[in-house]
Amino acid sequence: NSNAWIEAKITTIRDVCYEFTPGFLPSNAIEELVSPGFFANFYSKLKSRLPAEWKAKITTECSKERSLSDDFYVRNTKDEYVLFSSLNCKAIYNILILKDQNVVAQKYRFFWEQQLGFINWPRLLKSLFKRNHDRKSANIQWKLLQLCLPTYDRLYKRRVVQTPVCQRCNSYDETSIHTFFNCSSVSKLWKFVFKLVKNINPVLNL
Repeated sequence: NSNAWIEAKITTIRDVCYEFTPGFLPSNAIEELVSPGFFANFYSKLKSRLPAEWKAKITTECSKERSLSDDFYVRNTKDEYVLFSSLNCKAIYNILILKDQNVVAQKYRFFWEQQLGFINWPRLLKSLFKRNHDRKSANIQWKLLQLCLPTYDRLYKRRVVQTPVCQRCNSYDETSIHTFFNCSSVSKLWKFVFKLVKNINPVLNL
């Protein structure tokens, strides 16, 4: 009975996890909260459906305290920007399913719109590779846009490498954004590029 779970305030994955130690709460603890609407098979199935990466993280790390800074804006079916935390299940369903949007595509679009603001995606995707005949460069650009470059943070989650830390600066986790924009090893390049652009067009504020 899903209503029993909601009444027991179990509405997110972290609600079935320990607060100050890694791991899932045992079945008898959940049964005390949800009873009589608890079904052990349902709880087992719920945990089995979680991605392996999630389960590995839950069983080895403590959950972080919730923070408003974790919230972000999304565009709803009326093309209005609203906080993700304000959406109910039906609203999220409408955004992801009824608008025929791919969940993975929404993920990277939400990320870039958080960083840059409104983006005309059809125009961007149409023009991005229009004059690029270098397939290797086009492939890197596409993976950067999709946030799926094989960076150390992603390889570490898949246990391919021993650390997520950038091997060039040894200071921060190597994400796609860090690799191309924030790493100290590329900062000199960007300063050089900005200087060239500034010389061409001094009006630009870079």
